[in-house]
Amino acid sequence: MPPEPSSAPPAQAPGKPATTTPGAAARLPGWWWRLRLRDVVVFTLPLALLGAYVFGSAIGDFRLLNQYDDWWSRAAHVPRLGWNRVKAMVTLPRRLQLEHRLAPEAEDAATFRLRVDRTRFWALSNGMPATRGEWLEAELVRGSELHPVEVRFRGDTSVHWTADKKSLTVKTGKRDFYKGHRRFALTLKDVLPQFLVNSLARDFDLLAPETAVAPVYVNDRFHGVYRFVEDVDESFLRRHGNMPGNVFRGDAAERGEYFKNVPRELFLNPYIWDRVAFNDRPGSIGDAALGRWIADLNGGTHADHERFLSWLDLDEMARYVALSMAAGDPYHMSGVHNQLWYEEPSSGKLHPVVWDLRLLPLEPAPQPVNRFLATLLRDPRVMAGALEELHGWLRDDRLLALARERLARPAERYA
Repeated sequence: MPPEPSSAPPAQAPGKPATTTPGAAARLPGWWWRLRLRDVVVFTLPLALLGAYVFGSAIGDFRLLNQYDDWWSRAAHVPRLGWNRVKAMVTLPRRLQLEHRLAPEAEDAATFRLRVDRTRFWALSNGMPATRGEWLEAELVRGSELHPVEVRFRGDTSVHWTADKKSLTVKTGKRDFYKGHRRFALTLKDVLPQFLVNSLARDFDLLAPETAVAPVYVNDRFHGVYRFVEDVDESFLRRHGNMPGNVFRGDAAERGEYFKNVPRELFLNPYIWDRVAFNDRPGSIGDAALGRWIADLNGGTHADHERFLSWLDLDEMARYVALSMAAGDPYHMSGVHNQLWYEEPSSGKLHPVVWDLRLLPLEPAPQPVNRFLATLLRDPRVMAGALEELHGWLRDDRLLALARERLARPAERYA
């Protein structure tokens, strides 16, 4: 009998490509051919919504920053702001773990617990910079004690005003110091890098406010990791073993105080400085010393330059330049802000108070240094002393070892 016809497809001859009949593609095995438009929408809609959120939020952030005309706002662009949103979402689980790991009741000298009117607190925060300078009554909790204080939001540029969480200034009552401080700042800007380089100022034997890394709680809820910065005033001098005297502050222009038809540059105009500590004893000449020093700084003769240097301790200036070089930041204590100078009553010498130093990379193009530093560095003794100081710190990696030690505890706790 002839064989019955088989239903199996004929065998493919070796070396010949496979052929398919029309419509066979629709019957190929695999889950993908069963997808319908509804399934595609279900799978892609969350990703599309996430992308739309990131893009829309980045545009909103850009519009918010674009209201201001300063370095921070001009440096912002939509792709970077969108990437910041993505990074925030990726790191959110870690941040939530940190919030649950840190207990507000823990006995920690570097913990700040604030109790405030929540509605008023967020109204002032969202109203910046118009609400800058408005004080809010609050309480600081320390164990079972409540310290009445006042709180305001601080900052002088859009980087401070446009963040969701903002830096704070805390002020206690006249007779009720908190941990020995009458007034202090809690800042969110570059917390660990600035903690490191500003704390190193004391190791370089320079006058600088105390600084520390601290968690802050608002109404017993974790609010963020801040950098504590001691305020520079008369009590600052006493805490650091200095005689009460004048502390001249050059920061008015950056804080929005403009003076018509006069120079904005601090080392040209002594009249836009103020004093945060006073020497009013008989024989003191008040602000006149600052004016004479600035006149000598801008003098055109060798005698003027020698008088300018006579106001300073050149060894101290060498250490100051060395620290600025190590941090990569001889710029931020600039010609328009961040200038604090202590006039020692016994000698009349002027000493810089290191304030708001940053840790900067060496790659970007250098910025111009302020007029004071440019004049100071004309004397070769200062740069020679700075290089000798740096050589001592870099020998056997002393500076790097100190930096690692200084960062070990906060990095471990707040990683």
